[in-house]
Amino acid sequence: MMKILITFFLVFIFFSAISAEEITNFRPCLNSKCTIKKLYISPCPEALDGNPCEFPAGINATVIMEYIPHFSAQKPKLRFYNVQLLLDIPHPFIDPDGCLYTSCPLQANVTQKFKYESVTSNLEPRGDYLSKLRLWDDSENAKYEDQCCVLMEMKLV
Repeated sequence: MMKILITFFLVFIFFSAISAEEITNFRPCLNSKCTIKKLYISPCPEALDGNPCEFPAGINATVIMEYIPHFSAQKPKLRFYNVQLLLDIPHPFIDPDGCLYTSCPLQANVTQKFKYESVTSNLEPRGDYLSKLRLWDDSENAKYEDQCCVLMEMKLV
């Protein structure tokens, strides 16, 4: 019985990873000291055509990122933003503890993985958004550039 459960779990993980689409239409933020190797969002079939992901209200969404920080951080902070004109508006209700989404501490020049799961809000207005994902060192001696930051287009439908 245990072998069947383990096999089912591994197959589930395999097919869950396949359903995530690689996002290619993202760009690093200015002053980001990070290399984004791969970025996946699930569900996002629009990525197959190079289009922004479309999310209906109430859907589960997952962001998976493979990245190389070029800085170290014991306890990184995390924030998602909607970029409006020149103002970054943080998404509410997201725990800013970066260690919940990636392994800590961050080690400079070592490939790491990031995973964030959420349900899209029914409260946000529908429309096109420029979204920003920012993971940064919040320690006393950190520089502003000690961050992984990526911008991507999204649609709430």
